[in-house]
Amino acid sequence: EQRGEKYISVDLKETLDWAPVRARVQKGIRNSNIMAIAPTA
Repeated sequence: EQRGEKYISVDLKETLDWAPVRARVQKGIRNSNIMAIAPTA
């Protein structure tokens, strides 16, 4: 797919290993969403 000059070329060869992060937050993410402070306008 050809893109115009406005797009930035991104090197996708290096990626982060998200498996350890997912394993650590798998059970704790629910509490963080419940306890988050709502933004005010």
